[in-house]
Amino acid sequence: HVMTHAFFKALLFLGSGSVIHGMHHEQDMRKMGGLAGKMPWTHATMLIATIAIAGIPPFAGFFSKDEILHMAFATGHYGIWIAGVVGAVLTAFYMFRLYVLTFRGTPRFEEHAGHGHGHAHADHGHDHGHGGPVHESPAAMTIPLVVLAVLSVFGGFLGMGKPFIGGEAFLEEWLKPVLGDAVPKVHEMSAGSEWGLIALSVAVAAFGIAMAFRAYLQQPAIATGLAERFGGLQRALLNKYWVDEAYDAVVVNPVYQGALRLWRTWDEKIVDGFVNGLASFVEGCSAILRLFQTGYVGTYALFITLGVLALFLHFLRS
Repeated sequence: HVMTHAFFKALLFLGSGSVIHGMHHEQDMRKMGGLAGKMPWTHATMLIATIAIAGIPPFAGFFSKDEILHMAFATGHYGIWIAGVVGAVLTAFYMFRLYVLTFRGTPRFEEHAGHGHGHAHADHGHDHGHGGPVHESPAAMTIPLVVLAVLSVFGGFLGMGKPFIGGEAFLEEWLKPVLGDAVPKVHEMSAGSEWGLIALSVAVAAFGIAMAFRAYLQQPAIATGLAERFGGLQRALLNKYWVDEAYDAVVVNPVYQGALRLWRTWDEKIVDGFVNGLASFVEGCSAILRLFQTGYVGTYALFITLGVLALFLHFLRS
């Protein structure tokens, strides 16, 4: 799953970057829509990645997700299996929500709207700032998307084993010398039970996809109505349960204020005070020494004479 996840998740991240580039740095999906025709390569590859992460066969994510659910069920961890199934529904739903809001439906942006300042260098093909038509990303960005899309389609076959081809999967067999006894003991399951689990995992993913299309494309009033009906929950989700604000209040601000006090007390008054005091002391001593070190030979001769006279008086007294 780490391997297949690397394919489609990297594709989703890079595809998101391609969309942001084509949209002139816009990142709010509520201001997108209808990009499928304007960014065909980004759309096609992002769709592949979205299907893969949802766990639809024969894409890569299906094989590894099904293996996780199968192993959880076959080892008797039914609670983990249920959590995985619920997670599969949610993943399919929110990922196709992303797909629908970004690429399908009516565009929710102005084609030539300038959202800021900046300019475009046509000779280099680079956009600086905002504004200008929505466009497909250059080949330097789309070619890696295509490579990852191919891996997102076929990469899962490396882990294909029972009940598809019989025997152990290639990766499982290859990793046996490393894992050793760490592989959990699996209860024997009939082929019908395995196929039933596979069908269930695909069905719940398809259900999540269908709900996303219905709520955000076919009947968007459903999502709007739910947001209005459950306004408090919607605000909590929109603000990410205010975790960032709580973290700032409990951790960031106290640490910042403590560091500020330490800086003003220890750093400014003690450390800087000692250094500055030492500098003032040395400066005072040097000011006194400058009275004697004038650079004039006559002054030096005077001090030598006074010194000799002082010694002479000392010897006379003794």
